[in-house]
Amino acid sequence: LISSWEKCTCATSDCCMRCYKPKEDSDKKDVYSIIGLKYAEATAVQGEKVTLLREPENKHDFNAVKVVNSSGKLIGHIAKGKAATLSPRIKEMQEDLQSQNLKKLVVEGTIISVSDGYQQSVQVEFKEISNETCDAEVAKNEAAAEVVILD
Repeated sequence: LISSWEKCTCATSDCCMRCYKPKEDSDKKDVYSIIGLKYAEATAVQGEKVTLLREPENKHDFNAVKVVNSSGKLIGHIAKGKAATLSPRIKEMQEDLQSQNLKKLVVEGTIISVSDGYQQSVQVEFKEISNETCDAEVAKNEAAAEVVILD
């Protein structure tokens, strides 16, 4: 699956991140529906950045992918049908990066629609974080800026 995604060096990438985006000829969609909004701990507004996390311990769906805001509060979950393909893709990318000694895969999203109370759309981007690059960048900028690294 990772072969259907290419590394991107977009201007929005942070200092120590490279992101994966669908190749032009790929049929992979990067927009997903977030459901379960009425059970959420928080709401999200259009343009807000969120994080998608696999939730294999979910008792209702071992392929569950939860969506959280920057405070870690639950916004909702990716719809079950899409999560069935997204969760294994995330797992495979994580394993691929770990095999290359790259420590982290961050799956970020941008809310692209207004909630109707039941569902909302999110555009997804896969980013890898190289610990060596992060460590060098943190040391360089330590005195000048606050750097946040997701665990």
